[in-house]
Amino acid sequence: MKILQLVKTSIGARWALEQMKELVDAGFEVHVAMPIGGAHTQTYIDYGIFVHDIKYNLKRPFKSIKRLREIVDLVEPDIIHSHFYNTTLIMRLGLRKYKIPRVFQLPGPSHLYYPFVKWLEIAIAQEKYDYWIGACKFSQQSYIDYGINEDRVFLSYYQGEPVKDIVYKDEKKIRKEFNLPDTAILIGMISYMYPPKKYLGQKRGIKGHEDFIEAIAIASKHNPNIYGVCVGGAWNNAYEYEKKVMNYAEKITKNVIFCGSRNNVPEIYPELFCAVQPSHQENLGGAGQAFRYACPIIATETGGLPDIVIDGVTGYLVPVKNPQKLAEAILKAVKNPQKTYEMMLNGRQHYMQLKENNKGSLIKIYQNILTK
Repeated sequence: MKILQLVKTSIGARWALEQMKELVDAGFEVHVAMPIGGAHTQTYIDYGIFVHDIKYNLKRPFKSIKRLREIVDLVEPDIIHSHFYNTTLIMRLGLRKYKIPRVFQLPGPSHLYYPFVKWLEIAIAQEKYDYWIGACKFSQQSYIDYGINEDRVFLSYYQGEPVKDIVYKDEKKIRKEFNLPDTAILIGMISYMYPPKKYLGQKRGIKGHEDFIEAIAIASKHNPNIYGVCVGGAWNNAYEYEKKVMNYAEKITKNVIFCGSRNNVPEIYPELFCAVQPSHQENLGGAGQAFRYACPIIATETGGLPDIVIDGVTGYLVPVKNPQKLAEAILKAVKNPQKTYEMMLNGRQHYMQLKENNKGSLIKIYQNILTK
């Protein structure tokens, strides 16, 4: 089987790379069409994935369409797999005359929350050649509820990086760097800062940084030892938004620190009491990463987060955009550290089992589609 994957970036989207590695290991010929030059470009090449340069530009789509057609004519794939909204629109608009099955796997369900954006994506699909893979149950069910036949919608989680045993080193790097007391209880939020898209009516970033800051402000009034730790800087040069978030924190609390982008995230997790994923829209997000590094998690009840965060069993779930409830969950976790730790163990086991059950699911989906 020859597979062409469409990815809009060679900087992020590590989850797509990990998925392609699995396909290569299974003996398939894998090609990727993406903008070359980013941090992961050489990793693709080193792993035996054939890389083709393309820039996906919806403002000037004809150049992107022409280039994609050139790549498809060269590769002659059995199936085409797109991982982003913009790559999918370019794929569907540009390849309507090609009799090749095309799959859109959603890394996140964001566009499903906006009726016109969702309608546009579905409207240009062709019944005979276009399929969907939800990377969480919410995405899968959203298409079925919209009226797409169930035999055209599948479920396959992005595998992410392998789960490894964690060796704890109580080095207290964050405490030392920011001169925090040893008694500090560190509540982490590990996520890049994505600015709100005003044309979609967003007033806050979809990762929920402002909600996290407000929750820490509330929680630290009840327990001054609680500190929020934000790890991850501006995404795609959104420095103005990053500054706005930092200024907002400075106005309402002294108990939030900003670490910026870090390349040593695995070393930070063991120092955290728990991690928080306060997203407004999300797939599995950072909850899976927290479980990989044996860190308790509190998350919002949105998208795919409930697939792995089961309230009171593997972590705490709180309503979206509700800093008060988020603060209450943080305080509850801090007051009962033994239960918090036990939930983390449950969550880690649940996440590892989900990953194990998910192995080979993508190959089975391809085979299902190609036999239709």
